[in-house]
Amino acid sequence: MSPTGGKRIEGGRTIQATTRTRPLTTATPARHVARGVSLLFVTAGLWGFIEPPVFGLVETNPLYNLLHLLLASLGLYFGFARLPDAYATGFAQAMGLFLLIIGVTGLLTAPLLDGPGLRLLNASHAALGLLALAAARADLRREAAAERASPEAS
Repeated sequence: MSPTGGKRIEGGRTIQATTRTRPLTTATPARHVARGVSLLFVTAGLWGFIEPPVFGLVETNPLYNLLHLLLASLGLYFGFARLPDAYATGFAQAMGLFLLIIGVTGLLTAPLLDGPGLRLLNASHAALGLLALAAARADLRREAAAERASPEAS
């Protein structure tokens, strides 16, 4: 705890700090999702380079694998870096929206492309997108509750 009780002193007046960072041991739901989904995407991206039909179900290409690795690296950065929680929450929102759009679009076009593996892949993208959006919403609710509970700086 800082000598000013969690507050900053600027120009002779004390104000409440609004940007919160947490130790890695007390991660928010968005950080947990960023870490977990990123580890899945690292596995999927590397597996696609090793054995292109991932798990024998879906044919991949190098661009698809690189996209998974890029998203995974961003997720690991926002999940593990000592940044304000808002960064991880924003990443979870963006990743969730992206995955949900990819998954739903794929599910709508999957009957045209045929293949149960592709439908499963699109459903998993949509589910991970919903999970990331739910984690981001939980973080935003937690932050709003913390702001309501903390006394206002005078």
